Amino acid sequence: MEKPSPVYFTHEMAASASSSLGTHELKECDNNSDVEARDPLNPRNWSSARKTMLFVSLMTSSLLADGAMVWGGTLVTDQAMEWDISIAHSATSMNYGILLQGFGGIFAVPLIEAYGRLPIWLWPQVITMFMVLGATLSNDWSTFTTFRSLQGLFGTVPQVIGLPIIHDMYTSAEWPRMINIWGTTFLVGPFLGPAIAGYIGAGSDWRTSFGVLTAIYGVSTVMVILFGYETYHTPGRTTNQSRIASYFGIGNTLLPKGTTLRYWSRTVAVYVFKFPLLMTGIAILVTFTWPIGK
Repeated sequence: MEKPSPVYFTHEMAASASSSLGTHELKECDNNSDVEARDPLNPRNWSSARKTMLFVSLMTSSLLADGAMVWGGTLVTDQAMEWDISIAHSATSMNYGILLQGFGGIFAVPLIEAYGRLPIWLWPQVITMFMVLGATLSNDWSTFTTFRSLQGLFGTVPQVIGLPIIHDMYTSAEWPRMINIWGTTFLVGPFLGPAIAGYIGAGSDWRTSFGVLTAIYGVSTVMVILFGYETYHTPGRTTNQSRIASYFGIGNTLLPKGTTLRYWSRTVAVYVFKFPLLMTGIAILVTFTWPIGK
């Protein structure tokens, strides 16, 4: 009886070992998936009520990002009369805020990855609320414009942080639907804000209108405090994150802060100057700086 070739025997053993290893890896992946699917700390396994309230809070913040920035567009005539300046000059109070919205979003990306979603969502919103309050109490154009510019810088963060939160909380099959729902705030906000501001201003004055905006920001901020949770999840984590600590970015990501900030700052810079994104950015820049320059 002919003995099997040593080479054939070796190949057969290797194929068998490779097949066993592949099967073992598949089983291990399935087991890991099952563990993640049952992990109560994974945001995708949170109750629908908890996720819905967090998402609604995100919607209010995102709606205010653009909607609050152009809130004063229908109030510039009243301000021009009060401050004894031209209407054209009064209308420029929004220019710097709109310009700084772009920079605010870029600055937020490394911070989101280093410290988590919740603190970079909450604290810029708190700052923005006080900037709107400062604008409400301003007595001249320069002070008002300064507060409005800072409002644009800090208030744009929800438009950047929305995608990471949706990615963390929902499965890939749910992403398109939730992103589209969240994305409506980009379209509705710039039209809804000036309309509401104009209706309020028509029945009172511009300060009352901005006072209402401050109150709306206050309600939205309270919603973030009550219903906002850190959605960054580290697989295999067994201890629940402290609620208070999560507000300050303590223990949210378990990543080295300095290294993470440097990595994501470099990554953002690289992608911004990639040709397709650079051309898109220039097109948007021209579109937005046209009304700003006017």
